[in-house]
Amino acid sequence: MILADKDELSKVSHTIIYRNEESKQLYIKRTVIEKYILEKNYSLVPDGGKLTAYSTRNKGTITLSYKPKPNLRVLQEDFRIEDFLIKGTEARGVRLSTKEVKKIKISAK
Repeated sequence: MILADKDELSKVSHTIIYRNEESKQLYIKRTVIEKYILEKNYSLVPDGGKLTAYSTRNKGTITLSYKPKPNLRVLQEDFRIEDFLIKGTEARGVRLSTKEVKKIKISAK
């Protein structure tokens, strides 16, 4: 009985959206784990970060809805997942937003 094929698992890209607890900014990170070792913890979110959303889609849209505030004109933004590069598991993410996010939606489009 085979539970998972390691060659197929090495092709899966992980899209991780996390919030930095200190600065409250939102980051996105795309990574691939090429080799899995049993009973090893893989830290995909840097220290001081909190996981907000996760997906294994290669294509799609991330929609951020912001909390309404005075002088805030843009209340929603869309980002394409494929626009962000796949990096190593130890790499830091790319900042998505400095605004306070009310809702995150990941959809296939």
